[in-house]
This record gives sequence, structure tokens and C-alpha cells, in this order.
Amino acid sequence: MAEDTEFGTGASREYARVLLVACCLLAVVVAGTVVPALSTGEGDGVAGSPIESTLPDGAVAGGGAEVPDGGSGGSGSDGDGGGLGALNPGSFAGVGGPIDENAFRSQDATDHFTVRSTEPAYWRTGAYDEYAGSGWARSGDTTPYDGPIAGSSANGSLATYEVSLNRSATTLPTVWRPRTVEGLDDIAVTDRRAVVPTEELPPGTSFTATSDRPSRDPAVLRSAGQDYPDAVEERYATLPDSVPDRVGAFTDNLTADADTPYETAQTVEAWLEANKEYSLNASRRGEDIADSFIFKMEQGYCEYYATSMAVMLRSQGVPARYVVGYSTGQQVAESTYQVRSLNAHAWVEVYFEGVGWVQF
Repeated sequence: MAEDTEFGTGASREYARVLLVACCLLAVVVAGTVVPALSTGEGDGVAGSPIESTLPDGAVAGGGAEVPDGGSGGSGSDGDGGGLGALNPGSFAGVGGPIDENAFRSQDATDHFTVRSTEPAYWRTGAYDEYAGSGWARSGDTTPYDGPIAGSSANGSLATYEVSLNRSATTLPTVWRPRTVEGLDDIAVTDRRAVVPTEELPPGTSFTATSDRPSRDPAVLRSAGQDYPDAVEERYATLPDSVPDRVGAFTDNLTADADTPYETAQTVEAWLEANKEYSLNASRRGEDIADSFIFKMEQGYCEYYATSMAVMLRSQGVPARYVVGYSTGQQVAESTYQVRSLNAHAWVEVYFEGVGWVQF
């Protein structure tokens, strides 16, 4: 969804069947006996997690988290740094796989980091540009960080935050769009605007950062045209020939009445919400994920929703990319959020002319 409207797939609807709700409630009870912090403080520890997304509306207090439709989950990562979670996204992000091998299907309450922030947000750690059918690959170069990152957003807000890592990390969780980072040496910025250290950071590392948050005005997005920069269009609005033709044909028909990229994104998002049920039990690998989710699967979690939405938008010439990170986490004190393994999440960023990349 737009950073102003946070589209996705999710927590606002009763996705789970009665049996799944009962199982997840049991999981919450068990977790509460193991980790007392889950049942204390201003939140209950499951806000913004896969568990919350399977519970009926109102079953979980929000605790300050801004949970997108689609709940939490995230992309299992392979390749360098892979398999370690959203603080260590690999060069290839596979979708699906066994629950014990996919950090983003986790319901584990292990602390990953704590954030003191002027506002709640999603904590972004990486983005991928190349769709490979079974997952996403990333390309592009990094440049040394030497001061404020160019490309700030006019008429938006400035978020200021401090992150304290509770586990090792090969990328920094930041709010979209990161602008400055202080407290660390030898860091770099990818061309997808992820901030990465030159060496893995140990637990206990802290840094402060600021991010420009674009204006949250849907009217601006509705008025955006399609005169995209060539580099953006070539990289983010194309698909490999291996994607079945029926994906594009189906999306053509679905979005036939959409007059703008914003309406196209809204239409795709609404269809996914209405036709797919959220479940961590879904798993399908080794074939085209978007095609499988659209035509063969009734259930899925954030990896499937985000992959399918990005592919469907690209089939309409709308630039989109796959993003990983964390949902807000549990608010444990004023302006303080505890982010756990179960908050790992995947979502979509869509490019709008004159605005830039916007979170869905």
C-alpha cells in the first residue's frame, strides 16, 4: 500500500478458519508461558505477527503496531547470508519451503532488535528486483555512505529513530526512505536504498537514523502518470519469459477498468484480499510462485501475496519490487518497539511518477 495507506493483505479481515484460530490462540498461550514479555506492556507481543494475522479482528490488542493487510511472514532467504532471517537477507529470496527452514513463517518470539522512534513504521532491510519464478534475486551496486542519501521526499515527514540490535545483522533495519545514519563506520547504500555494513554487525550494535516519509495523500498517487524513467521501467516493469501468459491475461481482465497505476494497484490488492486466505501452512516451491498462487492455491502468507502482487503489476507495465523487513513489533514503552523473529515480513513497493517508490 502506499506509505500513506499501507496496502497489503490482511489483518483487518478474519482470514483464519475456526480450527486455525484455536491453534494460534494455543500458540499464544504457550508463548506467554515461555516468554512473559508477550503478555506484558502496552501490547501483547503478537501484534504485527503471523499469529495476529490469523486471529479475528479484535482478538489482539494493537499495541501501537501498524499491521498491513497480509500480516507478517517474510521471505525465506538463500545465498549469501541466507537462512538467517530478515536481518540477513541473502542475494536470493526463495518463496515457500518447510516452516523450519523459512525464517519468515516463524512464530518464534526471539528478540531481533529494539527501536526508539518518533513514530511507528515498518523496518525495511532489503529489496529485490529480478523475479525468478521460485523467488527473487537482487542486482545492482553499492556506494559508500558519505552523508545524507540523495532523493528526499518533499511535503512529507521526518522520522527519527535509534535501533539496538539483539542479534547479528548484515543489513540495517531502516524506515523507508532512509536519509542519514549515525553511529557506525564503513557502511554503504545499495541502489535499492538499503543500508548495509561492510562487515556483519554483532549483537549489541546501535545506530541512529532519519528517514523521509513521503506525503500521505492518495490524490497525489491517483494523479501520477506513467512516464517512467527508462532505467526504472527496464528493471522493475518487466518479467521473464518463463512467467505463464495466463498471469498477464488474467490481470489484463481484472484491471480493465483501472485508469491509473494507482487504481491498478488497488484492484490487484483488493482481489488478493478477497480471494486468498492467510495461512502459514501454505508451501509450494519449484515452480512459478505467482502463477501457482493466483490459479492453484487457496491459502498463502506474505511471501505469496507480495510476489503475486508485484508480478501482476509488472504484467501491466507498472514498476514494482519485492521488499523484506519487519512489521512494527510490540510497543513496550512510549515510542519504543520490540521487534522479534515473528515480525519478519515481506511487502511490495510500487513506483509512481513524480513520487518515487511507495510502500504497499
